[in-house]
Amino acid sequence: MEIPLVLGILTVAMVLFATEWIRVDVTAVLVLLCVVLTGLVSTEEAFAGFSNPAVVTVVAMYVLGASLSQTGVTQAIGKMLFKVTGDSEPLLVVGIMVTVGTMSAFMNNIGATAILFPAVMGISRQANVSPSKLLIPLSFGSLMGGLITLVGTPPNLLVSMALEANGYAGFKIFDFAPTGIPILLVGVLFMATVGRRLLPARATARARIGEFIRTYLTELVILPGSPLVGRTLEESRLGRDFEIAVLGIIRRHKVPEGTPHEGPGPPPTERQIRILSPLPHEVLKQGDHLLVEAHVEKILEMRNTRGVQIKAELSAKPETITSDDIGLLEVVISPQSWIIGKTLKELDFRNHFQVTALGIYRHGEMLHDKLGRIAIKGGDVLLVQGTRDALRRLRDERHFLVLEEVEVEGLRTHRAWGAVAVMALVIACAAFGLLHIAVAGTLGAVLMVLLRCVNMPEAYRAVDWKAVFLIAGMLPLATAMEHTGTATWVANGVLNGMGAFGPLGVMMGFFLCTTAVTQLISNAAAAVLVAPIAVAAAEGMGVSPYPFLMTIAIAASASFVTPVSHAANILVYGPGNYRFLDYARVGGPLVVLIFLVTMFLVPVVWPFQP
Repeated sequence: MEIPLVLGILTVAMVLFATEWIRVDVTAVLVLLCVVLTGLVSTEEAFAGFSNPAVVTVVAMYVLGASLSQTGVTQAIGKMLFKVTGDSEPLLVVGIMVTVGTMSAFMNNIGATAILFPAVMGISRQANVSPSKLLIPLSFGSLMGGLITLVGTPPNLLVSMALEANGYAGFKIFDFAPTGIPILLVGVLFMATVGRRLLPARATARARIGEFIRTYLTELVILPGSPLVGRTLEESRLGRDFEIAVLGIIRRHKVPEGTPHEGPGPPPTERQIRILSPLPHEVLKQGDHLLVEAHVEKILEMRNTRGVQIKAELSAKPETITSDDIGLLEVVISPQSWIIGKTLKELDFRNHFQVTALGIYRHGEMLHDKLGRIAIKGGDVLLVQGTRDALRRLRDERHFLVLEEVEVEGLRTHRAWGAVAVMALVIACAAFGLLHIAVAGTLGAVLMVLLRCVNMPEAYRAVDWKAVFLIAGMLPLATAMEHTGTATWVANGVLNGMGAFGPLGVMMGFFLCTTAVTQLISNAAAAVLVAPIAVAAAEGMGVSPYPFLMTIAIAASASFVTPVSHAANILVYGPGNYRFLDYARVGGPLVVLIFLVTMFLVPVVWPFQP
């Protein structure tokens, strides 16, 4: 009865992970509650995941990565890269992937991608190369770079902990390098030659803005007797009743008598002023021309009830709604952002950030209809209008990534060498076995705070708590699989199906299974689920579990076929103007290539016979 119960919980969890009907971290906590309430694990075992060394190490590495970022170390690496690559597209791909891969070996994948993201957008403009040619290499490079060290990505830690849980010695920090470095190099070579040719060259962000303005912006004139006259923008209820965003007001203003006049002809009696990104307390007047964004049906409805006239179509130029003081900005929602799942209306976006959202770019199209009711997703690109000061503040928000390279202010560059020294200490302690990686990582995180490379609020913000709860919540299910014999039962099924092909055939089966699962759910969750099965299979065959576990770690990071398979892919999806199949077109052959390299290298580095 226990095995069907565990399999049932696992199946429901897989469905929820794949569909995201419920947040993945909430799903993981529900799994935790299910296994403890059904008696599959004890209370102590259910919550042991939160103190698990793998979870502690993940938290520590987030803090260490943030420290390198706050001291300008990672930014300096990015700038050095682009000084040597020039504007050659193949060299740019190589330079981007090697750099982000090296960074990702010692910090989380999404962090490395996010740090280099603005720089890549900037270099794409300087080199006149479409961002869509560079952003997937950025994401894929971070995923492959994580395979170089034990701390490069959570699956590496989780398979090591699975070994320790079954009485084996865990992997050391550089045990992954003999397979991880060749895989990164092969991936870089593929992307610089074949892969970049499979990538599309899509329109730039600036071209999308022009199309948006031409399609969705309209100029309305307030007629005499309109009920809008004398009301403020807030009192007009244009946003609430008609879902109309007023981006600017063009108004005729009387010129006071005696005003100096230069040039031919009589002095003008009126002049035109333009009020962009008007505040809610701006009073509307007869004859005002309103630059608005709205659906055509809402504009027609407003014309019939609010006394306005539709003027000629606007010029499709960003300058229409920008000035020296007012600008447009495209920002990407980080997959770790706190605003994910909320609507612009729930956020009170205009008042909270002092900018107006004009549209959301998602899955290749600009969303604008009922904008305030659309729930924000990770990877969405928001087109916003606001004052230069407001846009500058938006750049400083950690959970927004701007689609341009900007100078990061307030970095503690004078503490950069301290951050590098602490990171080197952590690596050395773990590499030489002086301290367990969890202890070394925690020590490093504390030293970073004490040396003021990062402060405590920044450290807390740097941690992806969603990933922490995901891992901690799923570990009890792995425990339940082991205690109930579910892992052994599934392993026997694998052996019955693939055992005839020997250990190599079973290893192939684990790679294919893990790769398929990781395209749909978190790579950490994939590793947690498959690792205990692999250990049981190895023991059943009387061979070493190390090649199986190393294969699972590699396969869990082969999240290349879908944009939803990893947060790094989601991050570049919108800015790169990618389509869903773009990932399969490039990532599919890359997975096959990595499969072949893995099947050749892993048995050589980690023989089947102990």
